[in-house]
Amino acid sequence: MELKNQSYTIIYLPENNSIICQGSVLPNGDFEYDPIIHLFNEAIQHALSQLNEQQRTKILTLDLKALEFLNSTGIRAMAKLVLQVREHEALSLEIIGDQAIPWQNKLLKNLQRLMPQLILK
Repeated sequence: MELKNQSYTIIYLPENNSIICQGSVLPNGDFEYDPIIHLFNEAIQHALSQLNEQQRTKILTLDLKALEFLNSTGIRAMAKLVLQVREHEALSLEIIGDQAIPWQNKLLKNLQRLMPQLILK
């Protein structure tokens, strides 16, 4: 699944349970984030559907390395993703950020407060 416009691309790769965010995500208001929230929910449901007797946990990866900017509504969407993953004991969330982007460092630390077991890279 892929969401794309002139300023950003968000891709979900189901084969490795990864969400890749690139560019500047600047939609106005919650309603413009609905497709992004839907993509996040689809990724969670797909990861949960892959669980079986041999594999009791699944890691969902959120790659933000190429995400240049995220507005406050986008930050709320990320927080919702973290809170939804936290509800499922069988899921772990790994977020890959870029330490050279200061707002990402701050965001990731705050997201880790919501989910202490969050894996940051």
